[in-house]
Amino acid sequence: MLRVQPSQVVPYLEHLIYVWEEKSDIIHNALIHQYRAKIQQVLGSGEESKEEVAALRAKLVSFLETSHHYNPQVVIVQFPVDCRLNRLHLNAFLTLHVSGLFEERAILLGRMGLHENAISIYMRTLNDKGKAMQYCENVYQRKQEGYKTVIILDSISVRLLQILLRSMFN
Repeated sequence: MLRVQPSQVVPYLEHLIYVWEEKSDIIHNALIHQYRAKIQQVLGSGEESKEEVAALRAKLVSFLETSHHYNPQVVIVQFPVDCRLNRLHLNAFLTLHVSGLFEERAILLGRMGLHENAISIYMRTLNDKGKAMQYCENVYQRKQEGYKTVIILDSISVRLLQILLRSMFN
């Protein structure tokens, strides 16, 4: 299908997941990959539509936050790591950064339990204290298997406070 009807891949995957309630991590991973690829394609086409990118990003963020059937360790390799890139990767970095895929990476890091890294992206890369604080609240509300939410909130709140204090003095 990807070779014959590439424009139908996303609707097909969405149908499998939302209508047929497919739970396969392969299908969920594929949809994440397709959303990300479509965002990059729109940005790279030169006929960039901010509305189209915003709509695709909203779908991707919503899916990352609501689906529990993808493997974050598998899909995270497709998302930007940090701002320290060499010249060869500068164009790819700018495309990814402009599209906001760092927020998506933060969601994936949170799913992997790497809360400090997620907060660091919100605070340092995106410079968005509001989203960092919202992230802490969301973690508190979500019950994580094997952890007591109070302990998670305390450790995340301490990390957020440390980052806020460092940013004030740097």
